Amino acid sequence: SEGPHLEASPGRLQFQAGAGELCTRSITLRNSGTAAVAFEWVRDPAQHSYQEAILPDDSTDRFTCKQARDRILPGRETTIYFSFSSRTPGVFTTSWSLSTRPELLEPITGVVMHGVATQGDLLQEKREALQASLREQQILHQAQELVDDIVDAVKLRQPRLPEGYLENTIVQERLFEDANRELGLHYTPHAWETLRGIAQRLDAFKARVAP
Repeated sequence: SEGPHLEASPGRLQFQAGAGELCTRSITLRNSGTAAVAFEWVRDPAQHSYQEAILPDDSTDRFTCKQARDRILPGRETTIYFSFSSRTPGVFTTSWSLSTRPELLEPITGVVMHGVATQGDLLQEKREALQASLREQQILHQAQELVDDIVDAVKLRQPRLPEGYLENTIVQERLFEDANRELGLHYTPHAWETLRGIAQRLDAFKARVAP
Protein backbone atom coordinates (compact mmCIF):
# COMPACT_ATOMS: atom_id res chain seq x y z
CA SER A 1 0.00 0.00 0.00
CA GLU A 2 1.14 3.51 -0.77
CA GLY A 3 1.85 5.78 2.21
CA PRO A 4 2.04 4.91 5.92
CA HIS A 5 0.26 1.64 6.61
CA LEU A 6 0.70 -0.86 9.48
CA GLU A 7 -1.03 -4.17 10.18
CA ALA A 8 -1.49 -5.56 13.70
CA SER A 9 -2.04 -9.26 14.45
CA PRO A 10 -3.90 -10.53 16.40
CA GLY A 11 -6.58 -7.88 16.77
CA ARG A 12 -7.17 -8.61 20.49
CA LEU A 13 -5.39 -10.36 23.36
CA GLN A 14 -6.62 -12.85 25.96
CA PHE A 15 -4.73 -13.35 29.26
CA GLN A 16 -5.24 -15.87 32.06
CA ALA A 17 -3.07 -16.35 35.14
CA GLY A 18 -3.27 -17.16 38.81
CA ALA A 19 -3.56 -14.24 41.20
CA GLY A 20 -0.10 -12.68 41.61
CA GLU A 21 1.29 -14.45 38.53
CA LEU A 22 2.35 -12.89 35.21
CA CYS A 23 0.93 -13.74 31.78
CA THR A 24 2.53 -12.37 28.57
CA ARG A 25 1.07 -12.16 25.07
CA SER A 26 2.34 -10.52 21.89
CA ILE A 27 1.16 -8.49 18.92
CA THR A 28 3.05 -8.44 15.62
CA LEU A 29 3.20 -5.15 13.71
CA ARG A 30 3.99 -5.29 10.00
CA ASN A 31 4.77 -2.25 7.88
CA SER A 32 2.90 -2.96 4.62
CA GLY A 33 3.18 0.65 3.42
CA THR A 34 5.90 2.67 1.71
CA ALA A 35 6.91 4.96 4.61
CA ALA A 36 8.89 4.38 7.79
CA VAL A 37 6.60 4.76 10.79
CA ALA A 38 7.48 5.69 14.37
CA PHE A 39 4.88 4.35 16.81
CA GLU A 40 3.89 4.28 20.46
CA TRP A 41 1.28 2.07 22.14
CA VAL A 42 -1.01 4.18 24.30
CA ARG A 43 -3.55 2.85 26.77
CA ASP A 44 -7.04 4.17 26.11
CA PRO A 45 -8.79 6.06 28.93
CA ALA A 46 -10.82 3.66 31.11
CA GLN A 47 -14.56 3.77 30.59
CA HIS A 48 -15.79 3.21 34.16
CA SER A 49 -19.35 2.68 35.21
CA TYR A 50 -20.45 4.42 38.43
CA GLN A 51 -19.73 1.26 40.47
CA GLU A 52 -16.27 0.85 38.95
CA ALA A 53 -15.45 4.53 39.49
CA ILE A 54 -15.60 4.19 43.28
CA LEU A 55 -13.05 1.37 43.37
CA PRO A 56 -9.75 2.31 45.08
CA ASP A 57 -7.54 1.37 42.11
CA ASP A 58 -7.66 1.35 38.31
CA SER A 59 -7.87 -2.17 36.90
CA THR A 60 -6.13 -1.08 33.68
CA ASP A 61 -2.86 -0.78 35.64
CA ARG A 62 -2.77 -4.58 35.58
CA PHE A 63 -1.85 -4.43 31.86
CA THR A 64 1.61 -3.25 30.77
CA CYS A 65 3.48 -2.96 27.50
CA LYS A 66 7.18 -3.71 27.09
CA GLN A 67 9.00 -1.52 24.55
CA ALA A 68 5.90 0.52 23.74
CA ARG A 69 7.86 2.82 21.40
CA ASP A 70 9.75 1.87 18.27
CA ARG A 71 10.22 2.61 14.56
CA ILE A 72 9.47 0.19 11.74
CA LEU A 73 10.69 0.37 8.15
CA PRO A 74 8.65 -0.58 5.08
CA GLY A 75 8.45 -4.35 4.58
CA ARG A 76 9.64 -5.05 8.12
CA GLU A 77 7.77 -6.35 11.14
CA THR A 78 8.30 -6.26 14.91
CA THR A 79 6.81 -8.02 17.92
CA ILE A 80 5.43 -6.09 20.90
CA TYR A 81 4.87 -7.83 24.25
CA PHE A 82 2.03 -7.06 26.64
CA SER A 83 1.73 -8.45 30.17
CA PHE A 84 -1.11 -8.96 32.60
CA SER A 85 -0.89 -9.48 36.36
CA SER A 86 -3.32 -8.99 39.23
CA ARG A 87 -2.85 -9.60 42.94
CA THR A 88 -6.60 -10.13 43.34
CA PRO A 89 -8.75 -12.59 41.37
CA GLY A 90 -11.22 -11.17 38.85
CA VAL A 91 -11.96 -10.33 35.24
CA PHE A 92 -10.43 -7.17 33.75
CA THR A 93 -10.61 -5.44 30.38
CA THR A 94 -8.71 -2.58 28.79
CA SER A 95 -7.85 -1.35 25.30
CA TRP A 96 -4.80 0.19 23.64
CA SER A 97 -4.31 2.28 20.53
CA LEU A 98 -1.33 2.98 18.29
CA SER A 99 -0.08 6.56 18.05
CA THR A 100 2.10 7.02 14.95
CA ARG A 101 4.21 9.53 13.05
CA PRO A 102 3.21 9.98 10.28
CA GLU A 103 -0.44 9.24 10.96
CA LEU A 104 -1.61 5.98 9.43
CA LEU A 105 -4.09 5.93 6.58
CA GLU A 106 -6.00 3.30 8.60
CA PRO A 107 -5.34 3.97 12.31
CA ILE A 108 -5.05 1.04 14.71
CA THR A 109 -7.24 1.83 17.70
CA GLY A 110 -9.17 0.09 20.44
CA VAL A 111 -7.15 -3.15 20.59
CA VAL A 112 -9.04 -4.98 23.35
CA MET A 113 -7.17 -6.88 26.07
CA HIS A 114 -9.10 -9.23 28.33
CA GLY A 115 -7.46 -10.59 31.50
CA VAL A 116 -8.66 -13.23 33.95
CA ALA A 117 -6.91 -13.73 37.32
CA THR A 118 -7.88 -16.94 39.10
CA GLN A 119 -7.56 -17.87 42.76
CA GLY A 120 -5.32 -20.83 43.44
CA ASP A 121 -6.31 -23.78 45.62
CA LEU A 122 -5.18 -22.65 49.08
CA LEU A 123 -5.85 -26.07 50.60
CA GLN A 124 -4.02 -28.12 47.97
CA GLU A 125 -0.87 -28.72 50.04
CA LYS A 126 -2.86 -29.75 53.14
CA ARG A 127 -5.07 -32.02 51.06
CA GLU A 128 -2.07 -33.71 49.43
CA ALA A 129 -0.44 -34.22 52.84
CA LEU A 130 -3.65 -35.77 54.17
CA GLN A 131 -3.91 -38.07 51.17
CA ALA A 132 -0.29 -39.18 51.65
CA SER A 133 -0.95 -39.86 55.33
CA LEU A 134 -4.06 -41.88 54.50
CA ARG A 135 -2.11 -43.93 51.97
CA GLU A 136 0.55 -44.71 54.57
CA GLN A 137 -2.10 -45.66 57.11
CA GLN A 138 -3.72 -47.95 54.54
CA ILE A 139 -0.37 -49.61 53.78
CA LEU A 140 0.29 -50.02 57.49
CA HIS A 141 -3.13 -51.58 58.03
CA GLN A 142 -2.64 -54.01 55.16
CA ALA A 143 0.85 -54.95 56.38
CA GLN A 144 -0.47 -55.42 59.90
CA GLU A 145 -3.20 -57.76 58.65
CA LEU A 146 -0.64 -59.74 56.62
CA VAL A 147 1.74 -60.14 59.54
CA ASP A 148 -1.12 -61.03 61.89
CA ASP A 149 -2.11 -63.80 59.48
CA ILE A 150 1.48 -65.05 59.37
CA VAL A 151 1.85 -64.91 63.13
CA ASP A 152 -1.45 -66.72 63.59
CA ALA A 153 -0.24 -69.53 61.30
CA VAL A 154 3.46 -69.61 62.18
CA LYS A 155 4.38 -68.95 65.82
CA LEU A 156 7.98 -67.99 66.35
CA ARG A 157 8.29 -67.88 70.13
CA GLN A 158 6.62 -68.14 73.47
CA PRO A 159 6.06 -65.03 75.63
CA ARG A 160 8.36 -64.06 78.53
CA LEU A 161 11.37 -66.08 77.43
CA PRO A 162 14.77 -65.35 79.02
CA GLU A 163 17.01 -62.84 77.24
CA GLY A 164 19.15 -64.48 74.54
CA TYR A 165 17.13 -67.68 74.76
CA LEU A 166 15.97 -67.42 71.14
CA GLU A 167 19.49 -66.99 69.77
CA ASN A 168 20.12 -70.70 70.27
CA THR A 169 19.33 -72.50 67.00
CA ILE A 170 18.36 -75.67 68.86
CA VAL A 171 15.80 -73.74 70.85
CA GLN A 172 14.57 -72.01 67.68
CA GLU A 173 14.10 -75.34 65.94
CA ARG A 174 12.22 -76.91 68.86
CA LEU A 175 9.88 -73.95 69.39
CA PHE A 176 9.24 -73.50 65.64
CA GLU A 177 8.38 -77.11 64.91
CA ASP A 178 6.40 -77.63 68.15
CA ALA A 179 4.24 -74.61 67.33
CA ASN A 180 3.76 -75.42 63.64
CA ARG A 181 3.67 -79.22 63.56
CA GLU A 182 0.03 -79.22 62.38
CA LEU A 183 0.99 -77.06 59.38
CA GLY A 184 3.75 -79.47 58.38
CA LEU A 185 6.36 -76.66 58.48
CA HIS A 186 10.01 -77.47 59.20
CA TYR A 187 12.54 -75.17 60.78
CA THR A 188 15.41 -73.63 58.86
CA PRO A 189 17.56 -70.70 60.02
CA HIS A 190 16.58 -68.86 56.82
CA ALA A 191 12.84 -69.23 57.50
CA TRP A 192 13.32 -68.07 61.09
CA GLU A 193 15.33 -64.96 60.11
CA THR A 194 12.96 -64.10 57.25
CA LEU A 195 9.88 -64.06 59.50
CA ARG A 196 11.76 -62.22 62.22
CA GLY A 197 12.90 -59.57 59.70
CA ILE A 198 9.31 -59.01 58.56
CA ALA A 199 8.25 -58.34 62.14
CA GLN A 200 11.16 -55.94 62.75
CA ARG A 201 10.47 -53.97 59.55
CA LEU A 202 6.81 -53.70 60.43
CA ASP A 203 7.66 -52.36 63.90
CA ALA A 204 9.96 -49.74 62.34
CA PHE A 205 7.32 -48.73 59.80
CA LYS A 206 4.68 -48.39 62.55
CA ALA A 207 7.01 -46.16 64.57
CA ARG A 208 7.68 -43.91 61.54
CA VAL A 209 4.05 -43.27 60.58
CA ALA A 210 2.59 -43.21 64.09
CA PRO A 211 0.97 -39.80 64.84
